[in-house]
Amino acid sequence: MPEAIPSFEQKQLEKLLAGTAKGDKRALEILYGKTHAKLFGVCLRICGNDQVAQELLQETYVKIWRRADSYATGRASPMSWLITIARNSAIDWRRAQPQMAQVSDDILLSMKDEHADTAQKAELNSELSDMRHCLRLLDKRYTPVIRAAYLDGLSHAELAAASGKPIGTVKSWIRRGLAQLKECIDRRRGGQVR
Repeated sequence: MPEAIPSFEQKQLEKLLAGTAKGDKRALEILYGKTHAKLFGVCLRICGNDQVAQELLQETYVKIWRRADSYATGRASPMSWLITIARNSAIDWRRAQPQMAQVSDDILLSMKDEHADTAQKAELNSELSDMRHCLRLLDKRYTPVIRAAYLDGLSHAELAAASGKPIGTVKSWIRRGLAQLKECIDRRRGGQVR
């Protein structure tokens, strides 16, 4: 597959992260303006509570401010890096809530981001459609571990204990499942790399 050419938006985000890494508060402010709706949506989908999602979003940007110098261009897109921080913050919060009932992945995938603009909503709906389609086609061994890891926030050890499989098997299933999902989503998007 040919190497993806960074989009204008991706280059902008990379510059803003570089500025944030140097302590430029204005760069962080602009970065927030460009990305907060998507990151809020990530937090909300995982925690399911608007107020908690707002708090997690704030925590996410504190982490971004502190860790911006660890972003490495070329290893991940800036948006993927930012989403990972938001996702991990929300999963950490969720793990700390032992009384919280498990939310089905269908509910999580169908939650709407009230703060996203029309273009972001259309892109998110397209991404969700692609993800639902590809999850249905995923090897049946991989589906439950992918969903439990990424929607319920279970660790590899927790997945191994729940499935009765060795941790190496669980890690292998996740790796293979993610590879299948990526291949399927790339095919649906006509081979475009985002």
